[in-house]
Amino acid sequence: MDYPAIPYSIESTDTRADPILLSTARSGAPKARRLYPAPRRSFVITHHGLTDAQKQTLEDFLTANRMVPFTIVYPCRVGGVSYPVIEETGMVEWSKADGKWSTNIAVVQA
Repeated sequence: MDYPAIPYSIESTDTRADPILLSTARSGAPKARRLYPAPRRSFVITHHGLTDAQKQTLEDFLTANRMVPFTIVYPCRVGGVSYPVIEETGMVEWSKADGKWSTNIAVVQA
């Protein structure tokens, strides 16, 4: 499933996610293990100046694909790389200024 063809800004960021879970062994010795077998990327997709129709399209897409991987292209221009991702938080906050909508959507590589 591809991300809707709604422009997202160049402000979108990309960071590597390589979380390590720290815990204690039965002997009391500290131990660490990776949560994923390989580092994954996390992204924040930023949208500015969306119309009501574009906002509704994006909300419908995110609701229909909650916890289902979808594809984004990053960087968001010709020659970008496709990444399968999942929305991270399950909640998207919107702001409205001058009749246009803005949002940031956190996703992590699936």
